[in-house]
Amino acid sequence: MLRMTTTTNDKTELTNLQVLRAAAALMVVLFHAMGTGRAYGFPVRGLGFLEGWGGHGVDLFFVISGFIMVYIQARAARTPARFLANRVRRIVPLYWVLTLLAVAASVALPARMVNHGPADPGAIAASLAFLSQPLYGAMPVLYLGWSLEFEMLFYVVFAACIALPSLNAAVLAACGMVTAWAVIGNNMLPLEFALGMVAGWLVVNRRIAVPVGGLMLAMGAALLLATLAFKDAPLNSALVYGLPSVLLVAGCSVLRQVSRGVWTRIGDASYSIYLAQFFSVPAFYKLARALGLPADLGDLLVGACAVATAMAGWGVYLAVERPLVLRPRRLAHGG
Repeated sequence: MLRMTTTTNDKTELTNLQVLRAAAALMVVLFHAMGTGRAYGFPVRGLGFLEGWGGHGVDLFFVISGFIMVYIQARAARTPARFLANRVRRIVPLYWVLTLLAVAASVALPARMVNHGPADPGAIAASLAFLSQPLYGAMPVLYLGWSLEFEMLFYVVFAACIALPSLNAAVLAACGMVTAWAVIGNNMLPLEFALGMVAGWLVVNRRIAVPVGGLMLAMGAALLLATLAFKDAPLNSALVYGLPSVLLVAGCSVLRQVSRGVWTRIGDASYSIYLAQFFSVPAFYKLARALGLPADLGDLLVGACAVATAMAGWGVYLAVERPLVLRPRRLAHGG
């Protein structure tokens, strides 16, 4: 859930990855909108084949994250301390603001207006420290932060590895540590970071020709769409969704980049959209139920909810994320 600001060797911004990030964010929004809509009496019918599938946008986010860390380090090598400081500045402020807003809402608003009860101080502290799952075995206050807890641990691993004398050694060590993390934790999701790092290494070392990139993109899209046929089967997520995601990311990164437009702007705001849905999706369906809308509108409402959430996330991006993250960075560089 990170915004790409570096450029390729030909000085072209990787706008294709912004489009992928936009798609990943909206996949997750649709996943939660469909589940929440059903809970509020607005089930989807025509779009039922998508129900339960969009949550795997997180798999795509993890692969993108692994790719970007290698790509950024190859373009502008940073010390472990500088790398971690940048990641903290990028992730923490918005997450803390929205977590504390969720806590305040649970205390100040009537129970019927919120979907979560007040959290105890320990749970709040663990959430802010990105340690809810390891310490409590539970979701953080802002439940979407479960994926950010994986991200932050990955950043620590990658930061430790870039202390090594070469990027090749750093990528090899990071992949090994991530694999050990997956095995010891009996959770294969961290392997998606490794897949992304391998893709990043291949791209920065120019090991993927443009025609091969086009083939990878086509294969990745086809495989990802094929997962719709067995989305409810108990399959390994890192394999079934991680491999198509790495093909998409690697392919998109070497192909001609799209011009900036609506989809790249959504990609810019994808982190805000991802977190803002904690508030916007239940609020949307509470309003739909309060208005007495018929259940038959389920398919229409899920699309409207996704649009509303994208707009809400864009507002959060402009009002909160960009001032907190981008302006301090410009000031630090004298801009």
